[in-house]
Amino acid sequence: MDLATQLGMARPTNIRKFIETHRDELESFGQVARTECSLPMPGGRGFKTGTEYHLNRNQALLTCILSQTPAGREIRAEVIRRFDAYEGMVEVVRAVTDPRRRKGQAVASPDPFNPPLTEARKAR
Repeated sequence: MDLATQLGMARPTNIRKFIETHRDELESFGQVARTECSLPMPGGRGFKTGTEYHLNRNQALLTCILSQTPAGREIRAEVIRRFDAYEGMVEVVRAVTDPRRRKGQAVASPDPFNPPLTEARKAR
Protein backbone atom coordinates (compact mmCIF):
# COMPACT_ATOMS: atom_id res chain seq x y z
CA MET A 1 0.00 0.00 0.00
CA ASP A 2 3.05 2.27 0.19
CA LEU A 3 2.99 2.61 -3.61
CA ALA A 4 -0.77 3.28 -3.56
CA THR A 5 -0.25 6.01 -0.97
CA GLN A 6 2.59 7.57 -2.97
CA LEU A 7 0.41 7.52 -6.09
CA GLY A 8 -2.33 9.31 -4.16
CA MET A 9 -4.99 6.66 -4.62
CA ALA A 10 -8.18 7.70 -2.83
CA ARG A 11 -8.33 4.29 -1.13
CA PRO A 12 -4.85 2.73 -0.92
CA THR A 13 -6.38 -0.74 -0.54
CA ASN A 14 -7.61 -0.39 -4.15
CA ILE A 15 -4.05 -1.18 -5.26
CA ARG A 16 -4.87 -4.87 -4.75
CA LYS A 17 -7.72 -4.72 -7.26
CA PHE A 18 -5.48 -2.73 -9.62
CA ILE A 19 -2.75 -5.39 -9.41
CA GLU A 20 -5.21 -8.20 -10.06
CA THR A 21 -6.68 -6.33 -13.03
CA HIS A 22 -3.22 -5.83 -14.58
CA ARG A 23 -1.66 -9.06 -13.33
CA ASP A 24 -0.87 -10.53 -16.78
CA GLU A 25 1.01 -7.43 -17.88
CA LEU A 26 2.77 -7.09 -14.52
CA GLU A 27 3.89 -10.73 -14.69
CA SER A 28 5.55 -10.06 -18.03
CA PHE A 29 8.21 -8.44 -15.79
CA GLY A 30 8.43 -11.35 -13.34
CA GLN A 31 6.29 -13.16 -10.83
CA VAL A 32 4.02 -10.99 -8.71
CA ALA A 33 4.82 -12.18 -5.19
CA ARG A 34 2.05 -12.17 -2.63
CA THR A 35 1.72 -13.09 1.01
CA GLU A 36 -1.17 -13.33 3.42
CA CYS A 37 -1.04 -10.77 6.21
CA SER A 38 -3.05 -9.47 9.14
CA LEU A 39 -4.54 -6.03 8.61
CA PRO A 40 -5.83 -3.87 11.47
CA MET A 41 -9.54 -3.16 11.35
CA PRO A 42 -10.78 0.44 11.67
CA GLY A 43 -11.37 1.60 15.22
CA GLY A 44 -8.97 -0.95 16.67
CA ARG A 45 -11.56 -3.74 16.52
CA GLY A 46 -9.05 -6.47 15.81
CA PHE A 47 -7.47 -7.76 12.62
CA LYS A 48 -8.58 -9.30 9.35
CA THR A 49 -6.62 -11.41 6.89
CA GLY A 50 -5.56 -9.75 3.66
CA THR A 51 -3.18 -10.13 0.75
CA GLU A 52 0.01 -8.14 0.44
CA TYR A 53 1.70 -7.85 -2.96
CA HIS A 54 5.42 -7.36 -3.49
CA LEU A 55 6.31 -5.78 -6.84
CA ASN A 56 9.75 -5.54 -8.36
CA ARG A 57 11.03 -2.23 -9.72
CA ASN A 58 9.72 -2.75 -13.26
CA GLN A 59 6.31 -3.83 -11.99
CA ALA A 60 6.14 -0.79 -9.72
CA LEU A 61 7.07 1.49 -12.63
CA LEU A 62 4.41 -0.12 -14.82
CA THR A 63 1.87 0.41 -12.03
CA CYS A 64 2.85 4.08 -11.88
CA ILE A 65 2.56 4.42 -15.66
CA LEU A 66 -0.88 2.79 -15.74
CA SER A 67 -2.15 4.69 -12.72
CA GLN A 68 -4.77 7.35 -13.41
CA THR A 69 -3.76 9.53 -10.45
CA PRO A 70 -2.10 12.97 -10.51
CA ALA A 71 1.14 11.43 -9.21
CA GLY A 72 0.89 8.80 -11.96
CA ARG A 73 0.68 11.58 -14.56
CA GLU A 74 3.82 13.17 -13.10
CA ILE A 75 5.66 9.85 -13.25
CA ARG A 76 4.61 9.25 -16.87
CA ALA A 77 5.88 12.72 -17.79
CA GLU A 78 9.20 12.04 -16.04
CA VAL A 79 9.59 8.70 -17.88
CA ILE A 80 9.03 10.51 -21.19
CA ARG A 81 11.54 13.27 -20.28
CA ARG A 82 14.18 10.72 -19.30
CA PHE A 83 13.57 8.71 -22.46
CA ASP A 84 14.02 11.84 -24.57
CA ALA A 85 17.22 12.68 -22.68
CA TYR A 86 18.51 9.14 -23.25
CA GLU A 87 17.84 9.37 -26.98
CA GLY A 88 19.72 12.69 -27.06
CA MET A 89 22.72 11.09 -25.33
CA VAL A 90 22.68 8.19 -27.80
CA GLU A 91 22.82 10.65 -30.71
CA VAL A 92 25.79 12.47 -29.15
CA VAL A 93 27.65 9.18 -28.65
CA ARG A 94 26.95 8.16 -32.25
CA ALA A 95 28.18 11.52 -33.50
CA VAL A 96 31.41 11.21 -31.54
CA THR A 97 32.12 7.56 -32.29
CA ASP A 98 31.07 7.25 -35.96
CA PRO A 99 34.30 7.42 -38.02
CA ARG A 100 32.39 8.60 -41.14
CA ARG A 101 31.37 11.76 -39.29
CA ARG A 102 35.03 12.58 -38.67
CA LYS A 103 35.62 12.57 -42.42
CA GLY A 104 32.84 15.10 -42.96
CA GLN A 105 30.36 12.68 -44.52
CA ALA A 106 26.66 12.99 -43.77
CA VAL A 107 25.39 9.94 -41.92
CA ALA A 108 21.74 9.10 -41.30
CA SER A 109 21.20 8.03 -37.71
CA PRO A 110 19.41 4.68 -37.43
CA ASP A 111 16.32 4.42 -35.28
CA PRO A 112 17.41 2.72 -32.00
CA PHE A 113 14.02 1.02 -31.71
CA ASN A 114 14.00 -0.35 -35.26
CA PRO A 115 17.60 -1.32 -35.94
CA PRO A 116 18.48 -2.43 -39.47
CA LEU A 117 18.00 -6.13 -40.08
CA THR A 118 21.18 -8.16 -39.92
CA GLU A 119 21.62 -11.07 -42.28
CA ALA A 120 20.77 -13.49 -39.43
CA ARG A 121 17.54 -11.62 -38.64
CA LYS A 122 16.59 -11.41 -42.35
CA ALA A 123 16.86 -15.23 -42.61
CA ARG A 124 14.25 -15.82 -39.88
